[in-house]
Amino acid sequence: MNDELTLDGPLSDHRQEDLIREYCQGIDERIRSAASKEEADRIVQDACRAFDQACESDLVRGFLKQHVNDLFIRQWNRSS
Repeated sequence: MNDELTLDGPLSDHRQEDLIREYCQGIDERIRSAASKEEADRIVQDACRAFDQACESDLVRGFLKQHVNDLFIRQWNRSS
């Protein structure tokens, strides 16, 4: 059974933090320290592919992808 079918409701803040820590550790720094917007975009795309392979839950994958895309937007739209 998929994770999203066993959840009792929205992901709690604590659970979200655990998932970010598990799947995204260090990615924010990698995005911030990228030499170019294109390099940062490749980092995000690589992370999203890794989520697709490592995570069975559509809900969790979507959340993690949104998180790394938000990091990218905050860093690179601000500095562009």
